[in-house]
Amino acid sequence: MLRFAEHLDLQGYELRTRQGYYRVMRLIGEYHGCDPEKLDEEAVRRYFVYVKCEKGWAPKTIRQFCAGAKLFYRGMLKREFPMLDDIRARDREYLPVVLDPDEIRRIFGGFRFRRYRTPLLLCYASGLRINECVNMTVDDVKGSANKLFIRNTKGKDHYTILGTPVYRELRDYWRMHRNPKWLFPEVNRGRSSSEEVLRRMGQAVEPMGKNALRHALLAAVREAGVTKKATCHTLRHSFATHLLEAGVPITQVQEYLGHAHVETTTIYTHLTPVCHEKAVDCIDAVMGKIL
Repeated sequence: MLRFAEHLDLQGYELRTRQGYYRVMRLIGEYHGCDPEKLDEEAVRRYFVYVKCEKGWAPKTIRQFCAGAKLFYRGMLKREFPMLDDIRARDREYLPVVLDPDEIRRIFGGFRFRRYRTPLLLCYASGLRINECVNMTVDDVKGSANKLFIRNTKGKDHYTILGTPVYRELRDYWRMHRNPKWLFPEVNRGRSSSEEVLRRMGQAVEPMGKNALRHALLAAVREAGVTKKATCHTLRHSFATHLLEAGVPITQVQEYLGHAHVETTTIYTHLTPVCHEKAVDCIDAVMGKIL
């Protein structure tokens, strides 16, 4: 397994990906009670039968485990194991949850602490993933150009939109703690007086944790009386849908979201009632001249 860890490092995978693939092979080895390098193709096949048919794992998890096994056996050990190509785990296509503008307003009106409200507001206003948000640095904010620089997300950098009112909110928020690097620094443990909290934020060397934002959003959703199952990623879905409803070209929304393929962005066209209403009006106008 040490060799596999080194192989992952040499391949240049991101830390999270390396950890995920290493965990895959560790679990396969634990299931059989031996080093996964000693397993033959039939033993690996039995493991996937177990997790797919008996454990009922989600398709996404099975695909991740299959990718890890291919990298281990084919990439490192140069064993073909053709059965890995026979594993199929297709997702059922679900439309993402989207909040309407009134629900957004109610949710953001219920936050007790600005240190949670401001980063989550940015997730919505700029369409950020939660990891992109908490790792935002001061240098990533291009206020005069109305842009945010998003670094190394899924292997690439891109820019997204930054509205002027949101930029002002970020500027005022940073002026409270003045951390030299992080836009949303960790609070850390200690006395809860506002002066002490801001002092610790200003000296923090790590960004704030993602779980703190997740819990804060769930509490705000409940307090706002919103019954939809909203998560931090729901804010990103809502951002994309609302821009498309406003007539922003889908290729522009694709650029903001950092999607490699426009097909990924097209799912939001199924969630835009305004576009549907415009299409109905258009076809009605045409048919009115015919019928």
